Amino acid sequence: MRSKGLFSRGSSPLAAPGTYSAQAYCSEGDSTEAIGNKIEFELESIISPTLPIPDCNDVIKQVQQMGVVANEAQLLHQQLSNQVDEVNPVIDRIRAHPRGTTKSFRQAQRLRQQPESFDRMLDGDKLPD
Repeated sequence: MRSKGLFSRGSSPLAAPGTYSAQAYCSEGDSTEAIGNKIEFELESIISPTLPIPDCNDVIKQVQQMGVVANEAQLLHQQLSNQVDEVNPVIDRIRAHPRGTTKSFRQAQRLRQQPESFDRMLDGDKLPD
């Protein structure tokens, strides 16, 4: 079951508490062979069962909101990366053009630095440029 806002891109869905097992296999052609022994493990809830229901609901709501924020940050990161990718060829063309001026080259570099700076801020890096 996938619920909006619980997962960021590339992550797996949350698993319900309980007993699980895992077994590694090697497949070659039509044959499949078990590797090692099957293991069993317990997953416990990250939400304490002793919390009152309203508190549990608040924790679930906060986890969902954190997932939404993570998804939005990933989307912004991708958009900023795409903007930088679009500016790089322009910078190369200005640098290579016989009438490209230093002023236009610096302006194009500033266009690249702004999304790069925002991207670093999304990653938690607050160092000045």
